[in-house]
Amino acid sequence: HGTWEVDDQSNAQGKILPGTWVFRIKRAPDGTILKFKARYCVRGDLQTTQQETYAPVVGWSTIRLFLILSILLQWDTKAIDFSQAFVQAALSYPIWIHLPRGFHAGKESKKCLKLVKSLYGLAEAPRLWYLHLFDALVNKLGFTQSKIDACLLMKKGMMIVVFVDDCAISYQHEKDYHKLISDLRKIRFELTEEGEFSKFLGINFDRKGNTVHMTQTGLIERIAEATGLSNSNPNHTPTHQEALGKDLEGPPMNENWSYRSVVGMLLYLSTNTRPDIAFAVSQVARFSNNPKQSHAVAVKTIVRYLIGTKNKGTLVTPTGKLDIQLYVDADFAGLFKKEHEKDPDSARSRTGYILLLGGFPLIWKSQLQSKIALSTLEAEYSALSSLLEH
Repeated sequence: HGTWEVDDQSNAQGKILPGTWVFRIKRAPDGTILKFKARYCVRGDLQTTQQETYAPVVGWSTIRLFLILSILLQWDTKAIDFSQAFVQAALSYPIWIHLPRGFHAGKESKKCLKLVKSLYGLAEAPRLWYLHLFDALVNKLGFTQSKIDACLLMKKGMMIVVFVDDCAISYQHEKDYHKLISDLRKIRFELTEEGEFSKFLGINFDRKGNTVHMTQTGLIERIAEATGLSNSNPNHTPTHQEALGKDLEGPPMNENWSYRSVVGMLLYLSTNTRPDIAFAVSQVARFSNNPKQSHAVAVKTIVRYLIGTKNKGTLVTPTGKLDIQLYVDADFAGLFKKEHEKDPDSARSRTGYILLLGGFPLIWKSQLQSKIALSTLEAEYSALSSLLEH
């Protein structure tokens, strides 16, 4: 890919960074292995230069909006993946790295590699790729970035959502899609066409007519395996009726799995395809810093519920109209007598809401309110206000 040039170490300006091999398995949403990947990455954590590193990625509510509009407009969808994406962006200044261990480049003098293109691991690599790709899409191919999400791009007859190197494309006419792919390749983007938009970021989209079933079977199996519950009996509900408190006097967690890691996977699941576990996951996420055994039991309750419903997900049949429906509610001081009476959390209320666009769940959340409400009316008013902010 022309990423580097061999250079003498004496020519290096600044620190010569080490690198590391990274090996990973790429899986489909159902957990099956797609391919084995190996990359040589720079130890970007050892960089001393201060560069802008921010690079946006598309939000999941935007992906759902993309799907809604595609169905209502009856547009076809495709997915593409940019090959070795970060390597395709040029560096604005050179960086020197050590040769991978075991590789040699002559005996005359000590050698290193001078990077002329971005490489995985560099702190600024995601931003350089973002600028490289969006310069092409906006300035060369005529797309306009949405004001609600910079990674949603539009032009007449076509929409694109971008998550780093994965793109979903919705189009009215097939010739426009083929022209876009041709134009990207002409300006030297290396990409793979992955066909119908049926798998994206670990989520399977099963589309039958106007109905879409969104599932994450593979992630649920990973969660079950991580907690050692793959062969356990399923639950019918993800949580008990009583609220979950800090349990300050309870025994510490005594499990051989990482509480934070499992909760992180549950959060990804609940915010993408499983609104039915949003409340239960929000409860256990509160205690990631100091989990007790009671909190670990609550996590396992969620996992056993998921085992019994792993093939379920968000099943959507749009109404055919671009209308908005809002459902919002709140409890009042739901943690009363579950937290110490002098703890402000004992008086906090909880907000729960879901927003549907065209019959399609677009945004949902369950969270404790930041302010203490003094009545059920105030709790419900605060819940409605938080939804309307979206």
